[in-house]
Amino acid sequence: MMLLRTDLKHPRVAALSWLLASFFVVFQFFLQSATSVLSQYWQADFHISAVGLSILSSAFFYTYVLMQVPVGVLFDHYQPEKLIAKAAATVGLGCLVLAFTHWFWLGFLARLAIGAGCAFGFVGMLKITSLIFQPKRFAFMVGVSESFTMTGVTLGVVLLAWVLTFSSWRIDMMVCGLMALTGSTVAFIIVRLQRGDLSAPKQHPFAWGHVWKKLILTAKNKQIWLGSLYGFFIFAMVNVFTSLWGVDFLEHTQALNRQSAANVMSMIFIGIAIGGPILGLLTHRWVSHRQAMSCCALLSTILMSYLLWMPVLPLWVLYTGYTVMGMFCAAYIPCFTVIKDNAPSAIQATSLAFANMTIMAGAPVLQTLIGIILQHMGGAVHASAFSYRMALLVLPAGMLIAWILCYFIQDARPHATEAAQLP
Repeated sequence: MMLLRTDLKHPRVAALSWLLASFFVVFQFFLQSATSVLSQYWQADFHISAVGLSILSSAFFYTYVLMQVPVGVLFDHYQPEKLIAKAAATVGLGCLVLAFTHWFWLGFLARLAIGAGCAFGFVGMLKITSLIFQPKRFAFMVGVSESFTMTGVTLGVVLLAWVLTFSSWRIDMMVCGLMALTGSTVAFIIVRLQRGDLSAPKQHPFAWGHVWKKLILTAKNKQIWLGSLYGFFIFAMVNVFTSLWGVDFLEHTQALNRQSAANVMSMIFIGIAIGGPILGLLTHRWVSHRQAMSCCALLSTILMSYLLWMPVLPLWVLYTGYTVMGMFCAAYIPCFTVIKDNAPSAIQATSLAFANMTIMAGAPVLQTLIGIILQHMGGAVHASAFSYRMALLVLPAGMLIAWILCYFIQDARPHATEAAQLP
């Protein structure tokens, strides 16, 4: 099966750049998901409430979300690997600052810096995938990348929960900073090896009028909005539940200790790792992207409602249920294919970045909303199991909305909009 484009000058270097971008996405997801394990340590070290914890956690997403459209414009103009190199360096410095500070405001700024750097990860991977792989393999390769990502995040979160039983979270954050700086160095080496390949477009100054036209064209595309909102509600399972409130929810409702709860949460990543490539193959051969997205949204609504409201469940049911939940939530991957196929080639990176911005906005919006509800009902530490269930009703309600949106989403064949030009 031919995957790479045949006109690449340096296919091995191009494949290496894709692997590096995928590693960077692993790192991004780990840093945003580790919050669920680190939350109690942050509350103790920074002396903050549930709302303060929500603010510190969601600081990552403030800059991540706001940077998405500018990042998409940058990837439409400049070499992806060079941007990833600079972004990884920013993440590394942010991790080191967070590891050493004891001040909440400086930790907040460090999380902002980490989010700004991580903003380049997922869009960079999407851009590199679209440049070096054949168009009909885009959905499958994004699924493979997400499978690789979620497997890595699962191992990372489980390992973090284990390491924290005998180590400090600050030491772990220092290690993360050094790893990011190492990745930045590798990315700069790849830049020197590219030598004008497809993934290294010629640099040129911004023509702001041209950029503004790109943004207008993106904002006027209804399908981009619909696909983005679908992903907003489906991916909340990861960037709201798994990233922050899931571990506490299981502790309060299922009588699990923190490490066991973290292990159960990691099953969502395993499910996405399994479901991503499967959905990629299904949508390539048997069903449309819209059909797959609709089915997954409805099933995830039903399953999440069951997991949310059932009393204490056997451990094997929790492991199985959250694995299957992850498989359904992998439906956010086909929504990127729908957006890519409905966008003119000149604004593909901008459109994908706009979609990713909308999807990741679920974290600062919904994490904080749930934190406010819990604080009103007694605080995250003292809230009852009923309080957690009521606050987290936001998730299945959003999945139901995503299912309704599928009736308005249209599939487009790859490059159906290729000939479209900027006005």
